[in-house]
Amino acid sequence: SGKRGRILSDRKCLCICIISDDTDRDSK
Repeated sequence: SGKRGRILSDRKCLCICIISDDTDRDSK
């Protein structure tokens, strides 16, 4: 189950990174 939790946290980080990239693109 530890591996599954790590995958979920990695996916959440990926989503946050994508969202932050979108906002950076919009602000430019």
